[in-house]
Amino acid sequence: MYQLEKSNKKLWQSQKVIPGFATSFNPRDVKAGVVLNWEEHNIECGPLDKAQDHFFYGIYPNPNFKGLFDFGADIYFKRGAKLEADLEQVNFGSSLFWHRFLQRIPFKKNSALYRIRRVRRFLGLVPPNYNNFVLECYAEENLNLILEGYGLDSDRKRKIKFRHSFPLVKGHNFFTTKVDRKFVPKVKPDEEFVCIYPDNDKDTRIIFTWLDFVNYKFDQPAEKVKCVAWDLDNVLWDGILAENKAEEIKLKPGVLETIKELDKRGIIQTIVSKNDHDVAFDIVKREGLQDYFIYPAINWGQKSENLKKIADKLNINPDTFALIDDSDFERLEVKNALPQVRTYLNHEGILQGKEFDVPITEASQLRRKSYLAEVAREKVSASYSGDYDDFLRSWEMQLELFIPTSESEVSRCLELIQRSNQLHLNGNRYDKEAFNNLLRGYQCYGLRCKDKFGDYGIIGFCRLDGKTVKDLVISCRIAQRKVEQTLFNYLGEKSNGELYVEYVKTERNKPMLELLNDLGISENNVFTIIPKKFSPIMKVYEKN
Repeated sequence: MYQLEKSNKKLWQSQKVIPGFATSFNPRDVKAGVVLNWEEHNIECGPLDKAQDHFFYGIYPNPNFKGLFDFGADIYFKRGAKLEADLEQVNFGSSLFWHRFLQRIPFKKNSALYRIRRVRRFLGLVPPNYNNFVLECYAEENLNLILEGYGLDSDRKRKIKFRHSFPLVKGHNFFTTKVDRKFVPKVKPDEEFVCIYPDNDKDTRIIFTWLDFVNYKFDQPAEKVKCVAWDLDNVLWDGILAENKAEEIKLKPGVLETIKELDKRGIIQTIVSKNDHDVAFDIVKREGLQDYFIYPAINWGQKSENLKKIADKLNINPDTFALIDDSDFERLEVKNALPQVRTYLNHEGILQGKEFDVPITEASQLRRKSYLAEVAREKVSASYSGDYDDFLRSWEMQLELFIPTSESEVSRCLELIQRSNQLHLNGNRYDKEAFNNLLRGYQCYGLRCKDKFGDYGIIGFCRLDGKTVKDLVISCRIAQRKVEQTLFNYLGEKSNGELYVEYVKTERNKPMLELLNDLGISENNVFTIIPKKFSPIMKVYEKN
């Protein structure tokens, strides 16, 4: 379901006509699903009114595309826009009637339908009955689309429960991502929700045909292979490691070329082999191939179980896997447990198969690196599960303070001031002229942040009048990473331990007050900060 009532037909008609398509996903395979009422919001956590709309023509029902509904949800995202929805469960079987019926009823609070949903939830008639997220869309350019789920922790503070990135290519895209329900928000009204947004800083157009949590069973291979799992003995190399010396083991002819071509096409690769891990992986490293394989499973367990675990870690479904294994027994074991997985005796000729015929794009060629970065993040998280500060230090975060001068820097800082609500010191809003006057008359800083995995870009703005912080806004995307604490420490040291913060309470900036309270400050109009001597979390640079 989509918020169609705000769509503007005249603005939509001003856009170029895109040849549509009918869905490649068979809805008859769906046993149950979640009624998601996708609405327009912005990344900085604030809802949008007419003056702040970030979809150029709203969500328009494009009749050239057909998916769950008889239209595609046509959206022209402006920078900072996102789709957001509460999780609402309903079983709709194999028929689309229920969803199509609901699409025609506004999901407004206090409506009859809203009350029915609340009663269903209260009576326990809404079981968590989904296992995958289905995304199908048309994109006008290559980009990453981010799916996030939010919920409340034990202290009733909002936090991210899960996050997944979809690497879109220009044209048709289809993804099915396995969902582990223990990481998905529970159904609690107005507390837990999901959102999806483009991970770039420019306007972009996307037309969705599927954007839903569903429950269905795979029994056929997907149209295209996304991951190739290699056996080792007599497949990746000649010989059996248990019967040959390691130094005698050599790669099979053509294997290296196949690995590199699969990587070029953006097809992820892994290892599923019954062997001694350390000895076998030493040979993989000796051949310089260790970075080509994501989540390799070299152990004595069942190969079907290893494939399931790898699929979970990669957030892709087993029907997109291909196993290369010379053992009839192992291929049969996998086929019995996972009939949707393709199996091959060896690598010869697989690149000519239509299931491996995928477009080569800039995004596809970088796909392995993005998975490697995610593996590195997981290792860091596992290493510091008991100490959050150590966890942050391990990311090697850096905060840069700079004076906004370029048009793009000024525009981004102004955008944060206009759109942010929760981590906003006083709720001040400025137009372009007034904001430029601030930059000329006060000490102003833009805030950039990065870590060893990537660059967050401009995530905040701060204005000082002498020793008083008059304006401060921080993007919600960097929340809970102690950027604010680091900033106050730095500014406090610059002002010889005397720093004032001019806080004004608004309807939505309670998180900023909680942050100030965590620093030992009580609620007044003006706070005095004598920064605590926190151990450094991240490095701070000031760029003149």
